[in-house]
Amino acid sequence: MAGDAAKNGHLLPDRVGPLMGETPLREPKGGVLYEPVFAGEMPTLPGWPVYRNLTLSTICHAPTVAFRWSLLYNPALMKKKDNTILIAELYTSLQGETRFVGLPSFFIRTAGCPLRCSWCDSPHAFSGGKRMTIREIVAQSLSGPEFVTVTGGEPLVQGAVPRLLSRLIEAKKSVLLETSGAFSIADLPPEIIVILDWKGQSSGEADRMLKDNLSRLRPHDELKFVIATEEDYRDARELLRSESLHRRCHVTFSWAFPPPDPHPLKPFPKEQRRISLAELAGRILEDRLPVRMIPQVHKFVWPEEGSGR
Repeated sequence: MAGDAAKNGHLLPDRVGPLMGETPLREPKGGVLYEPVFAGEMPTLPGWPVYRNLTLSTICHAPTVAFRWSLLYNPALMKKKDNTILIAELYTSLQGETRFVGLPSFFIRTAGCPLRCSWCDSPHAFSGGKRMTIREIVAQSLSGPEFVTVTGGEPLVQGAVPRLLSRLIEAKKSVLLETSGAFSIADLPPEIIVILDWKGQSSGEADRMLKDNLSRLRPHDELKFVIATEEDYRDARELLRSESLHRRCHVTFSWAFPPPDPHPLKPFPKEQRRISLAELAGRILEDRLPVRMIPQVHKFVWPEEGSGR
């Protein structure tokens, strides 16, 4: 099966197999391994990634586990010279979040992301995608607005993305990079605007955040806290104050819409209480935080769009 995975590429059919005795299978040249997507009493629900660590040794004791073959982030592959990028979609829309909300922008959504945030609104970008050259992507952006937003998925899992950013800058575009906070922003073109998401406890991915990234943010960059629960708000408030983040860059609090599907990608923490949009606004005012609250405006304008476009 490993040979088939290397030959057929990004995603092969799901399968259900015994947990005990399984070992992760890695394709040496392709970075392919088993990704556990659900373990427990409902193995008929593949597509629910619930574990941060993708090695089977971390999985809780469960009799069965559903697997899928995925081409996952492999640091060794990041160094390979490549001028192609897997693209989930290209489209023009209004910026729905960040301090640039309302501005027309050409969106480049890359495919692939190793994170599985509980409230993710773009699971369609986890896999698949069309491989395009940097030249092709830039050419399509030229007829669009001045602003270009590179988002995902997680753009920084693909080694050619920094070169794409440089080519877009050379094309006289104003470039925003939306990244998850789990990958270093150290070696990016200085002209781009980094929009760094900071995941709270409710995401299930808080321990993946790289704190070193905070010191790399510049005055024109933006740190976006995604707030879904009281705990998310409290942690964001304390980090903001302890690190004086508002003196380093723009800081926004983005209210996380409930997942569009009633079954989130990860079980929502039962001990946490969701915070409403009005409650979030009230807490920011009460605590006199020097931040900008920005709900995802595009989801009010186009609520029927699954990707929030």
